[in-house]
Amino acid sequence: MKVQLKFKNKVYENYLIDENGVIYDLNGNIQETYLYGNRPLFKAHGVHKYVVHSFIGYVENKVIHHINENKHDNSLSNLVYMDPGEHMKLHKSGK
Repeated sequence: MKVQLKFKNKVYENYLIDENGVIYDLNGNIQETYLYGNRPLFKAHGVHKYVVHSFIGYVENKVIHHINENKHDNSLSNLVYMDPGEHMKLHKSGK
């Protein structure tokens, strides 16, 4: 399933994103598949943020955690919002 690409509350009207973090233009051409974009539009933010913001929405004062800790796996099923403190504890504990 593809939805409109979003970051925070900004909608990128000319782009769609799927549940695996692949970004498309409106003609269906793939625009982005990397952890961090190499195109100016996508360079500043990790693809995981676009996935979560587009499918779930932006939640202030939360961080996005990769459940399997593979930062190249930006699939929606691998991403979850966490409190920053919990996230830090999780990574310090080695889990």
